[in-house]
Amino acid sequence: MWKRLGCENLLELALLVPKGYDNQFLSNDLMQSPLVAKVEILRYVAHAKFAHIDVFLPDWNRYAKMLIFHPKHYHMMVFRAGNSHIVSAKTDHKDGLVLMQPKILQKNERIVPRIALPKGIAQHKALAFLQEHITKDALAHEGIPAHYARAIEAVFHPTQEFVQAFCKNGGFDTQTLEALKLIEISNYLRKRPIVPEFPAPKIPLRSPQRFIDSLPFVLTNDQHKAILDIENDLHSEKATRRVVMGDVGCGKSVVMFACAFMVFPNLCVLLAPSVLLAHQLYEEAQKFLPNLDIALVLAGKNPPNFQSANLLIGTHALLSRKLPREPVLVMIDEQHRFGVRHRNLLAKMPIRPHMIQFSATPIPRTLAMIESNFVRLSLIKQQPFVRNVTTKIVRKDGFHKLLSHLHQEIEQGRQAAIIYPLREESNTIPYRSLAEAQEFWKKEFGIVHLTHSKDKDKDKVLLDFRENGKILLSTTVIEVGISLPRLCTIVISGAEHFGLATLHQLRGRVSRTGRDGYCYLFTHSDNISRLESFAATNNGFEIAELDLSLRKSGDILGGERQSGMGLVFFDPTTDMGILKLAQTICKQEKENA
Repeated sequence: MWKRLGCENLLELALLVPKGYDNQFLSNDLMQSPLVAKVEILRYVAHAKFAHIDVFLPDWNRYAKMLIFHPKHYHMMVFRAGNSHIVSAKTDHKDGLVLMQPKILQKNERIVPRIALPKGIAQHKALAFLQEHITKDALAHEGIPAHYARAIEAVFHPTQEFVQAFCKNGGFDTQTLEALKLIEISNYLRKRPIVPEFPAPKIPLRSPQRFIDSLPFVLTNDQHKAILDIENDLHSEKATRRVVMGDVGCGKSVVMFACAFMVFPNLCVLLAPSVLLAHQLYEEAQKFLPNLDIALVLAGKNPPNFQSANLLIGTHALLSRKLPREPVLVMIDEQHRFGVRHRNLLAKMPIRPHMIQFSATPIPRTLAMIESNFVRLSLIKQQPFVRNVTTKIVRKDGFHKLLSHLHQEIEQGRQAAIIYPLREESNTIPYRSLAEAQEFWKKEFGIVHLTHSKDKDKDKVLLDFRENGKILLSTTVIEVGISLPRLCTIVISGAEHFGLATLHQLRGRVSRTGRDGYCYLFTHSDNISRLESFAATNNGFEIAELDLSLRKSGDILGGERQSGMGLVFFDPTTDMGILKLAQTICKQEKENA
């Protein structure tokens, strides 16, 4: 039965939670549906497509009818006149009491969990197997705390009170949900390979407070906490692996520079996903870290200060260089854009450095699962200032108003970006491509800047646009956090074709300096509920949850399916306490193995 249910252990079995419960206690209300009642068969009349059965309900001393569509020979045998059964049926009261598609119950006076099962497995056999194995004692043996073990046992051995609460709340109570989260993430951690820990580089650390005091602004509480988390990591005897996850514009780069300050004068490496972002980080680092020797390392020759630098900033190409000395800290910006090959290069370093990965994209459910089951996570949810970005959905009939808004913005010295889903013309997507649209915008605004991912000069185009441009025509190449301080409006054509994370990153390019910003979602689609939900919030973590609810995150438990499954209960953005408990349970289990 284990294999037929697709489960390898008790924790996986406990995740086959019921989608609902069938109450098989005899009903005391004839209006209830499904109705559980004792019936005495009076007459069975069958036709080709349905059967009528006259019955008597002794508990109510009244007659009724039962109706079965597409009856089988089996129905004629069990519903013979004179037989008596306990049945469950949907009710229809339009023309007297009619019990629709009655189901004979093997027992009455019990609650039956309703579980989604693979084809070919009988519900009653699977339920008996689950109830035999899922007990509080068996779960406690797996390291699940007693109060959580009792909560899960109740899920598969429900009482009437449990089901009443389930129906009243529209689902499981808080403790049961926490128990399911713990079991789910514990099962995930146990399936991960054991990641070896390495001794940390032994270095003297500088207090980050000197750096914090030198800043011309006040850090948010979340930024401050992230820096202190990393300071504690750097004092550890084991090389840390931490993910710093923050919403668009939350100020992650300041946290990076605080890290470089703490390990000075030892070597620190900061990796960016593009040349433009590497340039941008380099310019900011020079401003906030004036006493560090900083080198920008791009393709081609090494810069003059390559050997002496304390902080090397570059793209992933930097990983292929022979570094002047072993880095004690490696930081990766927009970590989700670096592949496994790049991370393997880091793993081959003779001395394993501390590693901190930064992400502005809250990818549902997998955020805290990068690389290792013992990765640490810092969340930066607060914004340094209020970003006032208005998001609107625009159709063809609203395009003239949009055009008027763009002219007003340009006249006031602000910039706008128009994002297209395609670079070239397509027969499958009913929107103009970047190539088709450029003539219209040139006629309307004169000089426009245009770039895309295949453009070899895209960095030069974006830099020129930042300094001199009015209108930028682009694909999603501007998705990653480049600084365009005068960009206040972004128009996304064919918005329904973009993922929510991409839409949020694109919207994050505007209002970077606190000015009012505008995001227009241009669409021909009639189904705009997803876009309406996106427009209703600017919070990246809320959008990640919305994204998850719409498309799930992939089956990272088994690693086979890539969509529609995934971690159903556990959420790393809110369940860090449960993750730590699961890590402790997993660690103890491996130590006792």
